[in-house]
Amino acid sequence: FINLIISTIYALSFRRKTSPLPGGDMPDGDFARFYDYAMALYNFEDRARLDRLIRTYGTDIKHILGTKDAPIEQGQHFGLGLYASEVDFLITHEWAMTSDDILMRRTKLGYHADKAMRASLDSYLAENRPS
Repeated sequence: FINLIISTIYALSFRRKTSPLPGGDMPDGDFARFYDYAMALYNFEDRARLDRLIRTYGTDIKHILGTKDAPIEQGQHFGLGLYASEVDFLITHEWAMTSDDILMRRTKLGYHADKAMRASLDSYLAENRPS
Protein backbone atom coordinates (compact mmCIF):
# COMPACT_ATOMS: atom_id res chain seq x y z
CA PHE A 1 0.00 0.00 0.00
CA ILE A 2 2.77 2.44 0.89
CA ASN A 3 4.48 1.71 -2.44
CA LEU A 4 1.28 2.71 -4.25
CA ILE A 5 1.17 6.01 -2.39
CA ILE A 6 4.84 6.72 -3.09
CA SER A 7 4.53 5.86 -6.77
CA THR A 8 1.43 8.07 -7.09
CA ILE A 9 3.19 11.02 -5.44
CA TYR A 10 6.21 10.46 -7.67
CA ALA A 11 4.04 10.34 -10.80
CA LEU A 12 2.23 13.53 -9.83
CA SER A 13 5.46 15.37 -9.05
CA PHE A 14 6.93 14.31 -12.41
CA ARG A 15 3.81 15.53 -14.21
CA ARG A 16 4.18 18.96 -12.58
CA LYS A 17 7.71 19.24 -13.92
CA THR A 18 6.64 18.51 -17.49
CA SER A 19 3.15 20.00 -17.68
CA PRO A 20 2.04 23.59 -17.24
CA LEU A 21 -0.14 24.50 -14.31
CA PRO A 22 -3.80 25.28 -15.07
CA GLY A 23 -3.97 28.44 -17.15
CA GLY A 24 -0.29 28.25 -18.04
CA ASP A 25 -0.58 26.47 -21.38
CA MET A 26 0.54 29.48 -23.43
CA PRO A 27 2.36 29.10 -26.75
CA ASP A 28 6.06 28.83 -25.90
CA GLY A 29 5.21 29.78 -22.30
CA ASP A 30 5.32 33.41 -23.44
CA PHE A 31 3.16 35.30 -20.95
CA ALA A 32 3.87 38.72 -22.45
CA ARG A 33 2.68 37.60 -25.88
CA PHE A 34 -0.40 35.92 -24.39
CA TYR A 35 -1.15 39.03 -22.34
CA ASP A 36 -1.07 41.27 -25.42
CA TYR A 37 -3.20 38.76 -27.35
CA ALA A 38 -5.82 38.53 -24.57
CA MET A 39 -5.94 42.32 -24.11
CA ALA A 40 -6.70 42.69 -27.84
CA LEU A 41 -9.14 39.76 -27.97
CA TYR A 42 -11.20 40.78 -24.94
CA ASN A 43 -11.35 44.44 -25.79
CA PHE A 44 -13.72 45.89 -23.21
CA GLU A 45 -13.71 49.07 -21.20
CA ASP A 46 -12.67 47.76 -17.78
CA ARG A 47 -8.99 47.24 -18.58
CA ALA A 48 -8.06 46.87 -14.90
CA ARG A 49 -10.49 43.94 -14.56
CA LEU A 50 -9.15 42.34 -17.72
CA ASP A 51 -5.58 42.75 -16.45
CA ARG A 52 -6.53 41.05 -13.15
CA LEU A 53 -8.26 38.17 -14.94
CA ILE A 54 -5.35 37.55 -17.30
CA ARG A 55 -2.81 37.62 -14.48
CA THR A 56 -4.95 35.44 -12.20
CA TYR A 57 -6.26 32.82 -14.64
CA GLY A 58 -3.97 32.88 -17.68
CA THR A 59 -5.42 30.83 -20.52
CA ASP A 60 -8.28 29.69 -18.27
CA ILE A 61 -9.73 33.16 -18.85
CA LYS A 62 -11.68 31.55 -21.71
CA HIS A 63 -13.81 29.76 -19.09
CA ILE A 64 -14.75 33.13 -17.59
CA LEU A 65 -15.07 35.39 -20.63
CA GLY A 66 -15.62 32.85 -23.39
CA THR A 67 -14.17 33.37 -26.84
CA LYS A 68 -14.59 36.01 -29.52
CA ASP A 69 -17.10 33.78 -31.32
CA ALA A 70 -18.86 32.57 -28.17
CA PRO A 71 -18.66 35.14 -25.36
CA ILE A 72 -19.93 34.10 -21.94
CA GLU A 73 -22.60 36.25 -20.29
CA GLN A 74 -20.92 37.80 -17.25
CA GLY A 75 -24.03 37.73 -15.07
CA GLN A 76 -24.44 39.45 -11.74
CA HIS A 77 -21.84 42.04 -10.73
CA PHE A 78 -20.85 41.78 -7.07
CA GLY A 79 -18.46 44.72 -7.08
CA LEU A 80 -14.74 45.30 -7.67
CA GLY A 81 -15.00 43.67 -11.11
CA LEU A 82 -16.17 40.32 -9.75
CA TYR A 83 -18.98 38.84 -11.86
CA ALA A 84 -21.00 35.63 -11.64
CA SER A 85 -19.07 34.04 -14.53
CA GLU A 86 -15.86 34.23 -12.49
CA VAL A 87 -17.59 32.96 -9.34
CA ASP A 88 -19.07 30.05 -11.32
CA PHE A 89 -15.60 29.21 -12.66
CA LEU A 90 -14.17 29.24 -9.14
CA ILE A 91 -16.94 26.98 -7.86
CA THR A 92 -16.55 24.52 -10.73
CA HIS A 93 -12.79 24.48 -11.28
CA GLU A 94 -11.28 25.71 -8.01
CA TRP A 95 -13.75 24.12 -5.57
CA ALA A 96 -14.59 27.45 -3.96
CA MET A 97 -17.40 27.04 -1.44
CA THR A 98 -17.58 30.28 0.55
CA SER A 99 -17.21 33.98 -0.02
CA ASP A 100 -13.88 33.84 1.84
CA ASP A 101 -12.68 31.14 -0.60
CA ILE A 102 -13.44 33.52 -3.45
CA LEU A 103 -12.62 36.92 -1.97
CA MET A 104 -9.57 36.07 0.13
CA ARG A 105 -8.05 32.85 -1.15
CA ARG A 106 -8.66 32.98 -4.91
CA THR A 107 -9.07 36.62 -6.03
CA LYS A 108 -7.66 38.61 -3.09
CA LEU A 109 -10.51 41.09 -3.62
CA GLY A 110 -11.55 40.60 0.01
CA TYR A 111 -9.06 43.22 1.14
CA HIS A 112 -11.27 45.82 -0.54
CA ALA A 113 -14.72 44.20 -0.33
CA ASP A 114 -17.42 45.85 1.76
CA LYS A 115 -20.22 44.13 3.72
CA ALA A 116 -22.74 44.61 0.92
CA MET A 117 -20.48 42.84 -1.57
CA ARG A 118 -19.90 39.95 0.82
CA ALA A 119 -23.64 39.66 1.54
CA SER A 120 -24.47 39.67 -2.17
CA LEU A 121 -21.86 36.99 -2.85
CA ASP A 122 -23.02 34.88 0.11
CA SER A 123 -26.57 35.02 -1.22
CA TYR A 124 -25.45 34.01 -4.71
CA LEU A 125 -23.40 31.11 -3.32
CA ALA A 126 -26.33 29.88 -1.24
CA GLU A 127 -28.46 29.71 -4.37
CA ASN A 128 -25.83 28.35 -6.78
CA ARG A 129 -23.51 26.15 -4.79
CA PRO A 130 -23.55 22.48 -5.87
CA SER A 131 -25.06 20.23 -3.24
